Amino acid sequence: MDHSASEVNELHVIVGRRLHAAKMRYSKSRYEVVKILMQGRRPMTLPEILEVGKLQGLAQSSAYRNLSEMAEIGIVRHINSGDDHSRFELDESLTGHHHHLECTQCGRLEDFVVPEKFEQIIKGLVETAEQQGFKAASHRFDILGRCGECA
Repeated sequence: MDHSASEVNELHVIVGRRLHAAKMRYSKSRYEVVKILMQGRRPMTLPEILEVGKLQGLAQSSAYRNLSEMAEIGIVRHINSGDDHSRFELDESLTGHHHHLECTQCGRLEDFVVPEKFEQIIKGLVETAEQQGFKAASHRFDILGRCGECA
């Protein structure tokens, strides 16, 4: 899904406000990381982020530090998948709720939106869990298999 110019600008304004509230600057490298994750449209590994950001001079140490800091304040989401690479994406509060398709061969993650009927079933399960004293913060539903390139 392509983002309109106004959606892109609005996202950067929200990110800037969150950084400001955390007493952090919206530096050039943070801006580049957010832009790369927005354009990537899927969770990305640090090497993938660096490959895209190399033209802008994005350094590995700076990128990783910025990803970690932005994860702490709800801009970036850190995902541990079944392979050796952590992945990063913009937080759902910025992009909307979704799930993932995970390739067990190459480790690629793709965003996947489930039907509202499914989300309502999950909501019922969360309510059942809370009746047992469990305080749910969020939920995940990932489908594991092979992507089109590995099938």
